This record gives sequence, C-alpha cells and structure tokens, in this order.
Amino acid sequence: MRIRLRGCCLALSAALSLIGCDAPGDDASGKDQGGYEGKELGGVSEPRPGPAHPKAGKASADPRTGDFNGDGFDDLAAEANGRVIVVYGGPRGLDPRVRTSARVSAALDAKEVNSPWYPVDVITFDRGDLDQDGFTDLVATRRDGQQYAMWGGSRGLVGIRRLDTGARTVRDLESASWATGAVGDFNGDSATDVFRLGSANGSEGTIHFGPFGRDGEPARVQDPDAKQPKDSTPYRAVAGDFDADGYDDLTVSLRWTDPDMEGDGITYPRGDQYLPTEVPSIS
Repeated sequence: MRIRLRGCCLALSAALSLIGCDAPGDDASGKDQGGYEGKELGGVSEPRPGPAHPKAGKASADPRTGDFNGDGFDDLAAEANGRVIVVYGGPRGLDPRVRTSARVSAALDAKEVNSPWYPVDVITFDRGDLDQDGFTDLVATRRDGQQYAMWGGSRGLVGIRRLDTGARTVRDLESASWATGAVGDFNGDSATDVFRLGSANGSEGTIHFGPFGRDGEPARVQDPDAKQPKDSTPYRAVAGDFDADGYDDLTVSLRWTDPDMEGDGITYPRGDQYLPTEVPSIS
C-alpha cells in the first residue's frame, strides 16, 4: 500500500499553523477580541471551544488514549505561549476550526524571567481516564509542577481543575530532567493513576490513585514500598505493563549525588529501579 505522506503533512501543517500562534479571536493576553474572557484561575482559564465542534462521541469501558470525545478519531494536544490547544481528529483528519483552547501558564518571579533553567512556559501532557467516566482526559503539567486536568466528554474537553498531586519539580538539580512523573493504571480498576516523583534520600515518589473527583482529589494516595538507595534522587519515571499481567508497572530512573563534591548539586545517572505492581503497597 502506498502512503501519501505529502497529503498528510499538508493537512497537519494547517492545524499546526493554528497552534504556532494565538487562536483566532484571541489576543496575546488570552482575552478573546470578540468579548469573551475565560475565568482566570491564577494563570489558568476555562476551556474555550472553537468555531466548530467535534462529532459527538460516546463513552467506552476502554477509551482510546488519544481520543478525548469518544468518536474514534485521535486528537492533537499542543502548547503555544502558555495556552493548551487541542485540535480534534475527524474523517478528514485534523481541522483547526474544530478545537478547544485554554490558558495554563504559570506566574514567574523576577529571578526566573531571565534564567535559562526556568523557561517561561513548559507544559507537558499525559492522557488517561482520570474520573472513570469512559472518556480520556488531558493532564497538563506546568513548569512549576502544578498539574491540571481538562475533562473529556462526548463533545470534547470541558472544564479545567488543578489536581491535588503536589507541585514538586526536579529542576533544582543541575543534570535533572524536566519530568515530574508518569500516569498509568497501577491497580487495574480502569481509572488512571498519577505517579509523582519523590525527593532525594526519600521515597521514589507517590501514587495518586484514581478515580479522581471533578474537584481534583484522588481516591487515595500511597508511596511504593521500595528501598531508594542512599544519596540518590529520582528524576524520571516510565509506566508500562512490562510483565503483561494487566497492571501498569513503574520504572524510576535515579541520579546519584557525589558526596565528595561538597553538596554542590552535581549528579550523575547510575541506574533504574523497577517497581512491579505485585509489590503489595502498589497492588
């Protein structure tokens, strides 16, 4: 079968041209020039739909990870200038008119503005059914560590709420990554759980179990029962069903601080820890 890459790229470029700038009708401040202004929540605004709506979908016991409205087509999520832009897929691919946008930028203090270690807007995305309603939700993690959920539904993403998963970042270590954790279903209940990385010489991290309430509260919170090596700090986590038992597992990458460097924060990678779900404190 011959794949028409040229046509696919042209269709995608139309959507990306929208993402690369402010959404039509929005000025640089995030206010709609037509008079709409989202409810500001400390740098966060309520999602605003585009001029066209996606096809109405339906809930599923096993929703597609890439599909926010349950219509069978994957959707694109990207960040532009502190704004989350979601363009929905359809029979003809991505259509920039069929979109949802929301501001999820973080406030900066004076010392951070000119520092290369503190980019103005770093937003990473995860997906999963946080509230167990049969629709995939979008998790946006800001560069300050705060996490926000945009809830999936039959007509796309609606509402936004800060998740009660803490706000720790690992940017204070010179060689650390920008990762803050991972998502997966670590207890097999079909609700997405959120794992946040821990701290040096402490726990590898904390699992915030779903289903999450629409207020952002997890069902319960628990640390894995693992032994983090001395003088180490977790800096990256990967979730996956590595043993194919139907439960997601975790691997946590560690960096070791050099005790001979007089605590100057220099770290170096040394290995990964595998945290399978058969560990009693996770399962």
